[in-house]
Amino acid sequence: MRLLFTLMLGFVLTIGSYAQPASKAPVTPELFGEGVFSTPLYELTPAFMPDGQTAYTTISTPSYGDFFIIVESHYANGAWTPPTVASFSGEYSDADPFIAPDGSALYYLSKRPVMPGDAPKDDYDMWKVERTAGGWSAPIHLGDAVNTDGNELFPTVDAEGTLYFTAMRDDSEGAGDVYRARPDGNGGYQPPENLGSAVNSQYHDTTPYISPDGQTLIFAVFGNPDNEGVADLYVSRWDDGAWTEARNLGPDINAAGRDYCPIVGPEGEWLYFTSTRTPGVKPDPAATVDHAAMRAFYDQPLNGFGNAYRVRLDAALR
Repeated sequence: MRLLFTLMLGFVLTIGSYAQPASKAPVTPELFGEGVFSTPLYELTPAFMPDGQTAYTTISTPSYGDFFIIVESHYANGAWTPPTVASFSGEYSDADPFIAPDGSALYYLSKRPVMPGDAPKDDYDMWKVERTAGGWSAPIHLGDAVNTDGNELFPTVDAEGTLYFTAMRDDSEGAGDVYRARPDGNGGYQPPENLGSAVNSQYHDTTPYISPDGQTLIFAVFGNPDNEGVADLYVSRWDDGAWTEARNLGPDINAAGRDYCPIVGPEGEWLYFTSTRTPGVKPDPAATVDHAAMRAFYDQPLNGFGNAYRVRLDAALR
């Protein structure tokens, strides 16, 4: 049953060419879209259409990952509209929308059955919907060259259609690695290739974002003891035919908790990501907490669930 819940190729982005800002002052990510993309619910990062006027985001059940839906919001009259369930979501568990740089397709994860009449899957496969004159097409499975009986997570594509995603396979370095699969010229994909030890580690490397030019990869690493929190954001660049050693974005960006699901907005100026950063469980350390205070704490975005944050891209990558 559908659940009801009341962001051009103009994407000119060559991250590697950003000038370094003169100031090294601390960078503070800001909460984004309070009341729409950041609420008391558990939201993940919004993905934006190239014109920046429509955004798609994931909402999770409180027990993270039990069930996801994808919702959409539109920017009108100076504000984002209340989210509604996307046309292709709500019946099965769906997550991690990503918009192709030219806006022609939206990639996402789903447990929907691959064939009509089959039972829903126990794992996530990668799917897409294509933009048509009448809206989004019916969901299209990305095929067995990239999908397996295990989870494939957080699909993202560059301007040439090369697909990046996370999976755990026989050649994985750790609990999950970042892979890429190039188009095969016939609507499918070549066999996925592991991005190697400069990117992937013995930990869980996941939620990749690839720049449209394919030169900059931003992703999250869960479980690295050198992290600021449970999951931190890292960056690697494609340089002279190889990926550079992944670099942690540091304590100005990463906080305690989870920082993951990075996406750069279509204007190429803002890095959006999901964070569970929160000021703390007790609303006022100097006060005695009663039921009303706890209710007020949980009824606002900074309650420990995921929210959308953004930070200037040039500052994040300095």
